[in-house]
Amino acid sequence: NETLEKIENEKWKDFGFQNSNPRSDLRGGGLISLKQMVHYAKERPIKVKEMVDPQHEFCYAISSINITYFLFRYYHLSDLLVYEKDWKEICSRIALKTFCTLLETDKAVFDKMHCLLLEDLFEVWLEVRKNLPNVTLLDFHIATDTIKARFKRTTEKKVFEEFETLKLYYNKKKVLIP
Repeated sequence: NETLEKIENEKWKDFGFQNSNPRSDLRGGGLISLKQMVHYAKERPIKVKEMVDPQHEFCYAISSINITYFLFRYYHLSDLLVYEKDWKEICSRIALKTFCTLLETDKAVFDKMHCLLLEDLFEVWLEVRKNLPNVTLLDFHIATDTIKARFKRTTEKKVFEEFETLKLYYNKKKVLIP
């Protein structure tokens, strides 16, 4: 609820940006990642307060940007994809068909997927920290790898016609975290 005098400000770090200038972090996901972050904060302000609580060591901004970037690449939406290099990062035809089918009836499906993955990433990170007491932010990839693999397993083999069905199936794919 504060107004910043200038863009560069140490307060950005409180929300999970890597440094005092948020522009540098937004390079990867661009304006879409900023839109996703703002959308999530408006939809779930209480959850954002929990996520930015320093005791959780969860970088809300970077996590949100990374999820947007993951979805963008996964669904072939990035102009920078090179199939020979990125083939492991992009979805199957079945997953792409699901995305197109869902998008046809629900223009907010990208937002919903982002919310689903961001919330799950937070929960997985808390679980990782609980199970591995000496874990640090350098081990954050454990949580991100977990949710990406779960999302891929959910979307690769079955076409979904409703987001709620996809969400239910995704939640069934939860696995034990180390």
